Amino acid sequence: MVLSVAKKLKKKLDANGYKTYLTRSTDVYLKLGERAEFAEKKHADLFISLHANANPSRDMKGFSIYTLSEKASDEEAQKLADSENAADKIDVDGFEQFSKDIRVALSSLQQRAVAELREEYANGCAKSMNRASIVQQKGPSVRHAPFAVLRSTVPGALIELGHLSNKGEEKLLKSDAHQNKLVDAIAKSVNAYDFDV
Repeated sequence: MVLSVAKKLKKKLDANGYKTYLTRSTDVYLKLGERAEFAEKKHADLFISLHANANPSRDMKGFSIYTLSEKASDEEAQKLADSENAADKIDVDGFEQFSKDIRVALSSLQQRAVAELREEYANGCAKSMNRASIVQQKGPSVRHAPFAVLRSTVPGALIELGHLSNKGEEKLLKSDAHQNKLVDAIAKSVNAYDFDV
């Protein structure tokens, strides 16, 4: 289901003039760090990590959007991050020619700037999803957690498209109509994102 949404999103974004890449084109597992590394190697301007959520509560439903943070915004966000990865320290390359103190300062500035861009994109995406009347998971529209897949100098967000543990939402996620609705909302958020910052 997620790969289907990703392929449809790529097709739509390519048609809108973007140069997009998928981290995978078949139903195989790619390690989280490899996905982030892929975005770095492509010198991406934006990284969108699509997922389908699950929850012990079969009633839980809705999309949620996450950005990288060393501290989770809430217990649910931390549990989700813990289930997907083991936290490791952010390390930024590209400053090897400077002394250690200057590298640490430059890395910190770079991470702060990337964090602001992540937040900008995530908030715009949440607005786009809400405008499309896609059900939002209870709680804040944008959450923060230490997701390994987002450990990168590329701004981006992790989008949980819905809950497979909810029978009704699982059915929706399998439908072309709902997948297209998700794709349209995400594509609108990309179109609204300021790539020139």
